[in-house]
Amino acid sequence: MSKAKAVRAVDVGYGNTKFTVGMLDQDFDAICDMFPSLTPTALQNDFSRAIGQQRDTHKIEIRGETYECGKEVRLALGGGSHDRVLDENFCLSNRYLALVRASLAYMGVDEIECLVLGLPLTTYEAKRRPLEQSVAGAHEIGNKTVTVHKVTVVPQPMGGFYDYVVQNNMTDAIDHEMNLIIDPGYYTLDWVVSQGSRPIDSRSAAVNEQGASTILTAVRDAIEADLSCDPGDIMRIDESLRTGRVLRVHGQQVDLEKYRPLIRQIADSAVNKLISGTRGIVDIENVILVGGATHLYRDAVKARFPNLEVHTGGNPVFANVRGFQMLGEQWLRSNESR
Repeated sequence: MSKAKAVRAVDVGYGNTKFTVGMLDQDFDAICDMFPSLTPTALQNDFSRAIGQQRDTHKIEIRGETYECGKEVRLALGGGSHDRVLDENFCLSNRYLALVRASLAYMGVDEIECLVLGLPLTTYEAKRRPLEQSVAGAHEIGNKTVTVHKVTVVPQPMGGFYDYVVQNNMTDAIDHEMNLIIDPGYYTLDWVVSQGSRPIDSRSAAVNEQGASTILTAVRDAIEADLSCDPGDIMRIDESLRTGRVLRVHGQQVDLEKYRPLIRQIADSAVNKLISGTRGIVDIENVILVGGATHLYRDAVKARFPNLEVHTGGNPVFANVRGFQMLGEQWLRSNESR
């Protein structure tokens, strides 16, 4: 009996790295997982191992440098704020490759027939081919080797588009309707205008420094001014805004609702740039908002499209990587049938 060919997907964001661990014939959300996109230099000391509680991370060696990446990477960092790489060349860096390899380590397979990755539209054309070449091939991860036979890189927002329309049986949106897919990431705000499933390049783009980090940094600065102390990593603020979990700074509960007008103001400014970049929105029939920063932009997007439903799928943080997985499995089916 021949071994089933594996398709996997990785969505390396500036904030979090999302990945799949199975095929779509399983539960959609059960095959998705993530960890922070943090890549500290691995240290020799690991005191948690001494007490039998080793961190859920992977040591990744690349060109003589060793990084620690994974679900419990914050335990390797300690408290405080931690800068992420916000650079258009990030996708070709050692740190990006370390995040991809850590994802491969969690997937539990030795061979991947097709691995689907995504890039923001700011870097897609320039970096797509070099990225495919840098990730294809054999990866030494610890004491095992994972071989990736084919790498496909797609525009990040198209992953969220496929995820939503397929799960919601929006056949017309796939076939011929005019769609606006908005993907606010950690660093960039990306959008694609498509007719059916075909992107319209001249109306699709992205802007840097209009993503979630811009909003969250402004909120952190406002909290710091109010409390006269550093409130810590902006991802703590993001988690509280996204989940409703109480944010405490030095034991003091922070009323995040106070900062909603600030969030809306910055999101409005970003959406204005998006509207200008689409070269007109009168023909848009479907607006689909995807990605992990959906909660920060939803109100601003809805205000600009009062006569349209703004579609947001369940668990939007995994929307792109689920769509990548769909595209990869579609590629596998079409190639196996030849």
